Amino acid sequence: MTLVAAIRREATALWGDGEGRSLAVIAGVWGVLLGTRMIYPVLLPYFRETFGLSLSAAGLLVTVLWLGSAVGQLPGGILADRYSERSVMTVGAVVVAAAVLVVVAAPTAVALFLSTALVGLGQSLYPIARITILADIYPDRIGSALGVTMATGDLGQTVVPPIAGTIAAALAWRAGLGFVAPLLLVGAAALWPLLPRQVNTGG
Repeated sequence: MTLVAAIRREATALWGDGEGRSLAVIAGVWGVLLGTRMIYPVLLPYFRETFGLSLSAAGLLVTVLWLGSAVGQLPGGILADRYSERSVMTVGAVVVAAAVLVVVAAPTAVALFLSTALVGLGQSLYPIARITILADIYPDRIGSALGVTMATGDLGQTVVPPIAGTIAAALAWRAGLGFVAPLLLVGAAALWPLLPRQVNTGG
């Protein structure tokens, strides 16, 4: 069997029985979330100018974002066990969208840092639940399903930041970041009806 034929067979299997729509939304939201995180380095010069940040403070802002993305993953997994992946992933997307809007409206550096931490925490709710729900949807093809989401995440990190930079240069940095909020809200609205309504009661 040729490589092209094998890929076609896997794609057909992943899309079968309507499961492909769930995979597409899970992967799409994941791509936007990772792309949102990578917007920050692109917009650092604008943050420095608007809020009067030093280079050290600008670096700390990125650290706060990544730290938030890390520390919330264990609580995210616990919440997914206690409630459901669908709930946790939907809430995560909504929290990031809301936090981005707060960043866009931030009047002070303190507000910028606090809302950025919330962006990271919201993102941290998504990754573990994404893996476990895909394991439920694709018990025999979890590797292929995760491969799709990983590829989409890398695509988001590659495509979203240049779009943000272009919008920021043409309009304003707030528009360059804020454009992801509607995408995340649409993604959250699609996650809720498409994902399985299983309720995990672990622990």
